[in-house]
Amino acid sequence: MLRETMKYKDSCGNNWILIIHFEDQGNETDNNNERASHYGDLIDGLEQKCADTPT
Repeated sequence: MLRETMKYKDSCGNNWILIIHFEDQGNETDNNNERASHYGDLIDGLEQKCADTPT
């Protein structure tokens, strides 16, 4: 199991630390795809939350 973190600032100006866990896919290309999928899901959720939050 791999664990990674990334700093992210959403379009509302909120700072986040994203933490993902994923199974090692055995090669860098597949790991990159898995990593992108997990981060993409988190970022999509944060941006949707930002868009849904009244200012």
